[in-house]
Amino acid sequence: MEGLMQKMKVVLDKITTARARVVAASKSPAWVKPRFLTHIMGPVIALIVIASTFSKTESLNLFSLHATCMALAFVVLMPEGVVAYRNHLLLDSLSPIMSNGTKAKKRTIHLTLQVLASMFAALGLFFIAGNKVYHRNSILPRTWHGVVGAITLLAMVMQVVVGRLKHMSFTSGVIDARNRGKKYRWHGKMGLLLYDLSTVSVVLGLWTFFGLSVVAVVVPLMLAYAWLNVNLQMHETKHITVPVYSEGTDDPAGEKLTAPETKQLEEEGVPESKGEREYPL
Repeated sequence: MEGLMQKMKVVLDKITTARARVVAASKSPAWVKPRFLTHIMGPVIALIVIASTFSKTESLNLFSLHATCMALAFVVLMPEGVVAYRNHLLLDSLSPIMSNGTKAKKRTIHLTLQVLASMFAALGLFFIAGNKVYHRNSILPRTWHGVVGAITLLAMVMQVVVGRLKHMSFTSGVIDARNRGKKYRWHGKMGLLLYDLSTVSVVLGLWTFFGLSVVAVVVPLMLAYAWLNVNLQMHETKHITVPVYSEGTDDPAGEKLTAPETKQLEEEGVPESKGEREYPL
């Protein structure tokens, strides 16, 4: 099992590196980069998908409910959850009604959005399974959309389990404070791969259902735009100078470094250091 996990981590590292190179090579114009677009593109795309689906089915049936739930899960909620640690618009909006520190608030927003995405995805799976049973079709996937969608849902289940374990590692105190961010660090990389898979699954679903149509051309382009916008945020490199203190030494403001500050650096992948150094966030 340990060997399998190690191989999976290697594969995730390679995929993450390849994705970063694609994003870096895109040379995206300035109008792709604004962070507020994440909060606009998702709802707009989802609305187009839902409206187009109901327009074609002309009824409130199990299939249209499947499309609605999956659009909300993978086009609206998941991207928001992915960028929760980098995009502060939701944090700034919800912070006045939330308690605890900034890092804890980001973690709560991320967790809430991904749990909601998982719930809508589960509902979407229930509706499409019911639709297949109603029409006496096999519930096994028979199209590329079905295959990629099934893989996406399986990966999502694993992400939910690992995300829960990671959250517990921060709150239970079972794992040493300096190692909490390291134990499930691959969870973030897996999350980006899950977002890749979900985007591909939605595009394949559009092509399968709408065929050669305006919706099947325009919406995938909008999804590609949204995908690039999210990944530009996730692969953006910032640099800060972090002074290193020995245990119990006061910082320049006269306050000691706290455990949450240590966890923040470790969760973001900042290595230990013996002097002042620039770290990518």
